[in-house]
Amino acid sequence: MLEVPLTAAGQAVREVLGAADCPSSLLVIACAPVFLGPACCGEQPRFMPSQSENPAVPLELRGLTLVATLTLLAIGPGLFFAPAFARAVWPWPLGAFDELFLGAVWLAALAGAGLLLYYGRWWPARLVLPMLFVFTGGLLIVSLLHLDQFSPAGWSTFIWFVLLLAFPAVSGYFLWRYREQAAPLDYPTPASWRNLLQGLALVLGLYGLALFLLPGIFAAFWPWPVSSFDGQLYSVIFTTAAIGAFGLSQWAAPVERLTLGATYAVLGLFSPFGILIADADQHEVSWSAPGVWLWCALFAIIFLVGLGLIWWSSGLMQGGP
Repeated sequence: MLEVPLTAAGQAVREVLGAADCPSSLLVIACAPVFLGPACCGEQPRFMPSQSENPAVPLELRGLTLVATLTLLAIGPGLFFAPAFARAVWPWPLGAFDELFLGAVWLAALAGAGLLLYYGRWWPARLVLPMLFVFTGGLLIVSLLHLDQFSPAGWSTFIWFVLLLAFPAVSGYFLWRYREQAAPLDYPTPASWRNLLQGLALVLGLYGLALFLLPGIFAAFWPWPVSSFDGQLYSVIFTTAAIGAFGLSQWAAPVERLTLGATYAVLGLFSPFGILIADADQHEVSWSAPGVWLWCALFAIIFLVGLGLIWWSSGLMQGGP
């Protein structure tokens, strides 16, 4: 049996927490047992993974994934490809830039949820569930802080809050239920990728926290005007992306690399593309402003990391997830 020192698995957590003394560290601590598995508690992993280490997810979790996928399938393409229709039924007023950006976000989430539905196993559920929990839980918190933005009599408002109450509760339940499930110990993350993912998680996490606390300051360089509500809403996107990067910084099964890579690639591609589409009609973006190019560079990095993760996964996918 391969002996793993107690500090080996916990080193990644200490490196991230040591670099950022901020409230977002609590989120990392909460998700660390799920990502790192038994080794973070000093348990000895098996050298060769068995089928029990990557079980099929139960029917209830498949049902949750199906509902999430269908919801995202209804929202994402509608916001991005048919914004006029989506605007008419959305629970709060949307501008041209906001609807296309949110459409890109929902399309990215659809990529992750769709792959989990397709494979139906703990890998990639180990990655997707914490991201779903943080994403929907964060959206719920921001929505409760800005109830005045919603139409109280609208049926879409009712559906919005029902979904945001259900998804964190159910995903949180499955995170707790599978808290002792093994991480993919046969697929350690190489040092170069580990450093990249931890650095990206730190940057995205800190920016998400800053955008939530001070949206007026940290969204000031965005290509279009962002309200306090929208800024806090968008902060959840970066926090969720940070959780995904941290989740693969220690171990990463091929299907998990593919899942996060597809999510990143869609987000990084469609977000700037949506701004180009919106600005072709609105003509509001000052393309000579450095902040606009900083925003584009951020999503270009996310896109390139996504492509790299997909490429990293491609050589091993023949052996299964």
